[in-house]
This record gives sequence, structure tokens and C-alpha cells, in this order.
Amino acid sequence: MGGWEPTHLESVGYGAGAAATATSVYWLMMTVGRFLAAPIALRFSGQTIITVSCAGMTVCLLLAAIPGLAPYAYAGVGLFIAPIFPTGLPWLSRVAPSARRAGAIVMAASMLGGVAAGPALGKSIEWSGVGAVPLILAAVSAVCLASTLWLTRTTRRPSP
Repeated sequence: MGGWEPTHLESVGYGAGAAATATSVYWLMMTVGRFLAAPIALRFSGQTIITVSCAGMTVCLLLAAIPGLAPYAYAGVGLFIAPIFPTGLPWLSRVAPSARRAGAIVMAASMLGGVAAGPALGKSIEWSGVGAVPLILAAVSAVCLASTLWLTRTTRRPSP
């Protein structure tokens, strides 16, 4: 996200300085979102936080396809993406307490995903053009949202 944002912004007419500033705001919003995650987690369930976060990211990425809204939309992505990882691990522990190594597997998978996703994303952007960056990322975010909804449904405990 943070790597493709300045490239996309420059491709739709923003100068290098504006693109760099917008990317800094994305990272700032991600930091703010991480701090907000703790008090939010006291009021809402992990699955609710992650569902809203994925939905918010998807909407913001779709809005980032509109050049005039792109810098602001990317800031929104930073805010919405922030609570996903720190909220997801406790949710995993709660719904799969017998899977002791699940956290370690998720950490390893996130690192592997970070390595594998870059070239795959780069190839799809090469085929589609830099202007498609927010739409490609929105598609990935939509898959995350669909996965979250599926996981929420399949890990729901029956009512007593």
C-alpha cells in the first residue's frame, strides 16, 4: 500500500512532494489507528472491528481511484488497515484455543505474503497500468472482507 501510493498519485497528476506527503499521512493514520485499536477493542468484538476495517479499506481504495479524492482516501486506508493485525491475533486465539501454533503460522504467513504479494501485485499493475493500483488493491481488500465474513460465520459459536 505505502509503496504503490506515491507511484499512483504521481501518475494521476500529483507532484513528487505532494505524493510523498500523502504517503506520510497514510503512515501517520496507520499509527493513529493502532493507538485507537485498543480502546475500540474494549467496546467491539474482534470480528466486528476486522469486518468494519476491511469494508472501510475497500471503500477508501475505491475512492482512491478518483484523482481528487485519492490522497484523502489513502489516509482513510491507513486508518482502517491499522487495527486488523493486532485485533486478528487475539480473535484467532479466542476462536481456535486448541491451535497453539496458529499465531506463529499466521506470523509466518504474513511474512510470506509480504514477499509473494509484491511481485504478484507488481505484475498485475504492469498488465493493468499504474492508474489501476487502487482498484487492484480494492479487489484484494474485498477478498479480505469476504474471507472475514466467512470466518465470522464459520467460527460463530452456537447459542446455548
